[in-house]
Amino acid sequence: MQFYVYQIVCYDLQFTSLCLYIRAHFVNIRGAFRTIRARCFHNMRLPSNYQIFRDSENPVLSNMMEKEMKKITIHLQMIIDVCKDMEDIFCYGTLAQSVVTLFAIVSCLYIMSYEPLFSPNFIAQLDYCGGVVIQLTFCCVYGNEITLNAQYVMIGIYESDWFAANTSFKKSMIMNMRRLQKPIVLTIGKFYPLTLTALIAVIRCGFSYFTVLKQTT
Repeated sequence: MQFYVYQIVCYDLQFTSLCLYIRAHFVNIRGAFRTIRARCFHNMRLPSNYQIFRDSENPVLSNMMEKEMKKITIHLQMIIDVCKDMEDIFCYGTLAQSVVTLFAIVSCLYIMSYEPLFSPNFIAQLDYCGGVVIQLTFCCVYGNEITLNAQYVMIGIYESDWFAANTSFKKSMIMNMRRLQKPIVLTIGKFYPLTLTALIAVIRCGFSYFTVLKQTT
């Protein structure tokens, strides 16, 4: 039993650590897009109130903006690839975890319905059911964070003060935004997004199955 518990803890710790790692990168990428012009001004030692109608009037600034956009784009693609690899590794583990949580909710509620309120067995079943649900909650919360922060990157791209940028810069913006239009999600067995909606769906199904089981017995 202890070995089983240690396996579960290691799995959850690794999953949540990777989710936090990816989330941090998306936050940094969004900030990099938003501040791309300000950072170029700083590197060129230009005043913060420097204004130009088109970046093509300053070839050095235009080239630096394009280089920064290319670096951030490569970083973004790398993190998207990491998300795909993480999805391939953990999707079936989260599926098993969701199924176990569903059965735990049904079985614990069924046993609790025949036990006196606050009896030792009632408390034990409630404790086990709560622990399993909390475990799935962590996975859904962190999976949801990845999806949300990936969407926020598009906002950062739009806020990058691109009005004076050249055509190549704007094309790169559009390519990145179109790439992010497809939601970046971790899934449960490759058929359901691992978000807070999934957690609610599992809990609702558990209560529904418990109700049907209770009525038929």
